[in-house]
Amino acid sequence: MKMCLLVTSVLLVLGFPFVMTSVVDSFSTCNNFFFEEEPPEIEGVLENSVSQDNNRYKLICQKYESDYRFATLFDTIAKIPLFSAYKYTGHQENKPHIRWMMEPQLEPLDGTMSEPGTNQASQEDYWNEKKLNRGHLFPNGHAPDEITAESTFTLTNAVPQMITFNSGSWRAMEQNVRDYMDSNCRDQYNANSILAYVLTGAVPGSLG
Repeated sequence: MKMCLLVTSVLLVLGFPFVMTSVVDSFSTCNNFFFEEEPPEIEGVLENSVSQDNNRYKLICQKYESDYRFATLFDTIAKIPLFSAYKYTGHQENKPHIRWMMEPQLEPLDGTMSEPGTNQASQEDYWNEKKLNRGHLFPNGHAPDEITAESTFTLTNAVPQMITFNSGSWRAMEQNVRDYMDSNCRDQYNANSILAYVLTGAVPGSLG
């Protein structure tokens, strides 16, 4: 039996669904998604659960349908998440049919009108680059229920991936990791329950 660790403003914009999550000062708000409630230490980025550059690195407790579903560290300069962290407790089979959402709290809060995507990726970033699509860090296929699966469809949980990679070896890796956790990861307090702490990260790259 083993437990596993795997590593207020209102915007009026038409055509962009928003997810009402929480940009927080500390991951202590949702530290239950990290092993032993301890987020990783990243020098100059994240230390003691606090962003070391709050103008660039934003801590997001991803809240959907009234509950926190996972946690994300987001880079507003690169416009990608550095990581998403979640608890794996089993999975449901159905892929949600839901539009990708944006995080309104990452947009400018100075009262000025702005195009969505100032501090985060937008749908156009993917439409304009035909080789790329949106790759989940917290995969919807690792969600325990349909509502949590829906919550993963936020652009703050997605990184640009080559289409062939996202639908090929990355997809296979997600399934292999899921199968491993189903077979090997158990809650130390309940041997009949699956439990793993997963943190999936990304770094900026290039198409070259």
